[in-house]
Amino acid sequence: MACPFEYTYPLHPAFVYSNQAEEWFDIEDGINIAIENLEGIYKTASLQKLKDLTKALQKLEQIEKDDVFSLYTADNIIGTEDGMDVKAFFKKVPADSDALLELRDKVRTNDMVAGRLVSADETTALIIAEIGANIFTGDEGDFAQYDDNDMLTIKVEYTFEG
Repeated sequence: MACPFEYTYPLHPAFVYSNQAEEWFDIEDGINIAIENLEGIYKTASLQKLKDLTKALQKLEQIEKDDVFSLYTADNIIGTEDGMDVKAFFKKVPADSDALLELRDKVRTNDMVAGRLVSADETTALIIAEIGANIFTGDEGDFAQYDDNDMLTIKVEYTFEG
């Protein structure tokens, strides 16, 4: 049976970005989830979905909490006179336009996040979750399985509201 990836375009932006993310975050096997809002990712509802999904992935027993990367988990590191100031980009989802613009400006000035966890056009935010090496074998086999067509299915139950 042929692998379905034989028929994909290897230079498709999704595959190129997935390979880059694996390199940037030193991940061998991972799940990449893109949250897209064509009006811009800096919307309260979009950021709430990003936060909720990040937290849902962190709660899965097959994924280590610290192996989930997103704008919600990323640190904004700023050089100061005394060294470095390290703060989360957000913990509580910004609800007003001033707070959303402030978040946008913080991301734009952080080269480790801009263009990586948030797309250059600011319409997509990425969640990256590293999965363990034994996820497809042994006791964890019910989490991720290949079907008869060699397509991978990962079981994650989550419901978006709004």
